[in-house]
Amino acid sequence: MVTGSTKVFAFGAPYTTGKGVHDVHCNQGDPPGQFQHLDGIWQDGCVFASKADGSLSAYLGKFSTQSLNTDNNGLPI
Repeated sequence: MVTGSTKVFAFGAPYTTGKGVHDVHCNQGDPPGQFQHLDGIWQDGCVFASKADGSLSAYLGKFSTQSLNTDNNGLPI
C-alpha cells in the first residue's frame, strides 16, 4: 500500500517516549481479558497512503478477537 506513495498518514496514539504512533488499528470491541480495559470510542487508528495520481488507500485493521458490534462504550455486544 505504501510503495509508490507520496504521503503516508498514520493515526493512532503517540508514544509517551520517543517519536511515532502505536495503536494504528481498531481499539474497541475486545472480549473480556487483558485488553478490554483499553476499549473506548473515538480512538481507533488507521493508515492512509496518498498516491501521485491523487488516489488514496486506507488500512483499517482489527484483531480477529475484536468485534465490530459494540455498545456506546466500545465494549462488544
